[in-house]
Amino acid sequence: MKMDAQVFSLLLAAVLLAPGCSEKRPRSPDAEEVPATLRASPTLADWLLAGPFAKTSSFDLDRQPASVRFDSEGRFIASFPERDCAQEAPYQLALGRLSLGAPESARCAPGCTGTFLLPGLVPWKLGEVLVLCDLYWPAEAKGDRNLFAFGFDKPGVSVQGEYLGQLRAGTATEVDFTFAFAGGWEPKKLGSFSIRLVRLDAGGLSTGPEETLLSKSFAGAPIGSNRPRLRETLALAPGRAGPVDLLFRLTFEDAEPPHEIEHTYRARVMP
Repeated sequence: MKMDAQVFSLLLAAVLLAPGCSEKRPRSPDAEEVPATLRASPTLADWLLAGPFAKTSSFDLDRQPASVRFDSEGRFIASFPERDCAQEAPYQLALGRLSLGAPESARCAPGCTGTFLLPGLVPWKLGEVLVLCDLYWPAEAKGDRNLFAFGFDKPGVSVQGEYLGQLRAGTATEVDFTFAFAGGWEPKKLGSFSIRLVRLDAGGLSTGPEETLLSKSFAGAPIGSNRPRLRETLALAPGRAGPVDLLFRLTFEDAEPPHEIEHTYRARVMP
């Protein structure tokens, strides 16, 4: 599996229930049923307009919308329940790309904006994952599964994790990790993978030193065209409930130039 951003958005599929979006705005009498850019691809139109789409994980809900939808009048609506905000902004589609405008309410700024690749336009490649400011899948596919991923948008190694339920204090949550070759020099020799936890106060400020939540050595295990992915199931067992930052770090051996992959998610550990 070639893990560039577009192919990754085609292949991921799973289930998550998230809060719904704000109600549709009243349609004007002379409004088009479907914008011209969508009429060229009825399957894509049906898929996008049938939303809402739910965030694939419970990470970063203070910064990213929990659910998004598109209406037939060219408006994008995103729900931020933790900020008591519903972003409304125009959207445009062209050449397989989706552009989201700036939110109309300053309360929602900066919102979910930018230009993103769309999933493929053939029917059997729809119904997967939208890669926007985060990952989203159709909300009607309800369930208890969480999916997160980073590093797939540039050459290197992408990191994907899937787990069921919520992260709970004092409970080991098994996470299925996939480390996938995403192009560039090869073979890459994996060094170590770690997750550190930083506890936060109600305002999002650190309340203490970093704690090691997980540490795994790969001892130079190669990954590349001949071995495109490596899978490991690892357990996360945070000690106390509350808001935290999770700092992910993947290192390499004999990397030229020397580098590492890092990503931070904000999460809430439940009692």
